[in-house]
Amino acid sequence: MTSLFYSLSADEQVILALIFSLILSEGLNENELNILGNFIEAVGQNILLIQAAVSAQTTDNTPFCVNSTDIQELRTRIDALEARL
Repeated sequence: MTSLFYSLSADEQVILALIFSLILSEGLNENELNILGNFIEAVGQNILLIQAAVSAQTTDNTPFCVNSTDIQELRTRIDALEARL
């Protein structure tokens, strides 16, 4: 089912969201609509927060460190580039 959802076009997703909205809101009063809408909004915001945290994580688990050899190599390259100018 989930692969079907992700394969929908943007228009189809909008239509599906509309259908769910109509079904979920049927028979609810103003206060219930407000609570349900804010709850669904909060769920969406939490999903986006999780996505942002996952995106921010590095894919390489090795710690980033620069040693003196790396620095010296960079200095050599910079000197070579400056010599060309």
